[in-house]
Amino acid sequence: MKKAITLLLWLSLLSGAFAQRVETVYRNPADSTWNSYRVTYPEGPIRGIVFISYASLTDTALATQLGFLHVSAVPGKDYFDTMFDDRILETTDEMLGELCRQHHVLPGKVILGGFSAAGTMAVRYAQYCAEGKSKRGIRPAAIFAGDPPLDYERLWHQAEKSVKLNFHPVAAAEGKSLMDSMIRRFGGSPQVAQTRYRSESPYNFYAEKGGRGYLLGKTPLRLYTEPDVHWWMENRRKDYYDLNAMDCAGLVNELRIQGSSTAELITTTDKGYRPDGTRHPHSWSIMDEKDLMAWCLRRLE
Repeated sequence: MKKAITLLLWLSLLSGAFAQRVETVYRNPADSTWNSYRVTYPEGPIRGIVFISYASLTDTALATQLGFLHVSAVPGKDYFDTMFDDRILETTDEMLGELCRQHHVLPGKVILGGFSAAGTMAVRYAQYCAEGKSKRGIRPAAIFAGDPPLDYERLWHQAEKSVKLNFHPVAAAEGKSLMDSMIRRFGGSPQVAQTRYRSESPYNFYAEKGGRGYLLGKTPLRLYTEPDVHWWMENRRKDYYDLNAMDCAGLVNELRIQGSSTAELITTTDKGYRPDGTRHPHSWSIMDEKDLMAWCLRRLE
């Protein structure tokens, strides 16, 4: 899976990049599978950085034409550990520190984003910075994420259900990988380690004020989700309780309850399709890239 994700990342960067200056940085030249990032440069002055983990804009020019340094990164070896391993946050911090220093970008002119688990990582990194843990003084100007799982307690039950049902092989295999990752991180299921699940989730429905969600009160946040429950029921035997949309809506609502005016939830209909045209509501395509980059630019102003 790791090699496939890395290959897809670099292949996805090829489209639209031929007329742009592109540079790949392998922070460990002996291992090109992770701890690396690819930079696509704007033609003029750099206004800020758009940093995306495990993916890239389909059209990087949408970022570079606005003056953004577009960065696609692979900060960790295991994709699912993106949600749980704090070392990935430290590696991301190191990468951003290098980029800001080398390209003379202020640490507050950085926007992070990602899809699915990588979107979870972007949210976690913003919380990491809000706690003052960034050794490079990074304070993201904004965060965006496409359909990220945020409540690990709910995620465990979703994964466990997929494994037990074994209705779809991909869903069952993903559920098993998720459970293994959470057991490594938390020491067991929520029944065994409920306090850790609730205290370490980027958002938790049962925790007071959404748990760690309050840390995003001053960070502009945009979450995308396409809660097509009929597709999920028909194709995966999942219902609303199994959807990441629950977490996204819960976090944005909690932030608004606490007074945030910059937390946004974007819900879409029939926008989720894989690159081969296959219908799937959990897809990068639910994010309108042109509108998203316009939003990012406004966050810098």
